[in-house]
Amino acid sequence: MLIRILMYEGIVLRVEGTDTSGQGGVKVHIVNKETKDEQTVPVFSDGSFYKSGILPGNYTIYVDSMQLRVLDCEPQPRFIDFEVRSLADGDYVTGLGFAIYPRTTSKDKSAKTIPPKTDVKDTAKTQEKPKAKDEEKAIGKYDRNKIETAEPTRIEQIISKEKSFYYRFTKDTALSKELREYLDLLSKHLKANTNIKVFLTGFTDNFSTLEGTLEISNKRCHVVEEYLISSGIEKSRIICKGMGSTNPIGDNSKPEGREKNRRIEIKIE
Repeated sequence: MLIRILMYEGIVLRVEGTDTSGQGGVKVHIVNKETKDEQTVPVFSDGSFYKSGILPGNYTIYVDSMQLRVLDCEPQPRFIDFEVRSLADGDYVTGLGFAIYPRTTSKDKSAKTIPPKTDVKDTAKTQEKPKAKDEEKAIGKYDRNKIETAEPTRIEQIISKEKSFYYRFTKDTALSKELREYLDLLSKHLKANTNIKVFLTGFTDNFSTLEGTLEISNKRCHVVEEYLISSGIEKSRIICKGMGSTNPIGDNSKPEGREKNRRIEIKIE
């Protein structure tokens, strides 16, 4: 008997200024365009969501409008259309990414709270608040402000041909601060070098069955993929592969060894 796996996955990101994080606690709705049947899928704490067992067809997906009103946010895009195909090996739809932004205040309200332009310029020169040493240490070489102003040659020096990032917990798929800031740099590098592709390979420790470890390793890849797509990188330039608990670089019988195996490898070429 042939079993076809039909599923989709995506992410909801909250963007506030230069900060981006997964928006958990909301729901997305998926509507079949032909039958008008609707499914509701919860979003995990890291902003990701997925659903298996969906029937072939054409669908529209959107973030719950009432929850957006409670959060006082607007989504981009509002709706995403996608197709689930009936293929011999099943179909796996990715790239369903939403970014939600706080609603902009009116110009009149902004005018009351923002000082005159000349005052802002003058105080910026004389009253710049120095960063605390602990903050400098925490931000490190991937300081987001430095990312925005870094020259291409500087970015190329920071970006590695191959780099690994590690996860604290067995089923953790959330982007760490270090990983997000590296991806911001990588995005700028990819935009400046349009012939480069990025290869994402996810791994886990041996916490579960083959199916369980493959699911987590694939999810780690796709969370990174969705972040890059949301920053403007074409999906066709990103290649994902979950390897489960294969190719361990640490001893799975020891906590420190398992931590080494919970990783994602990012390679560009």
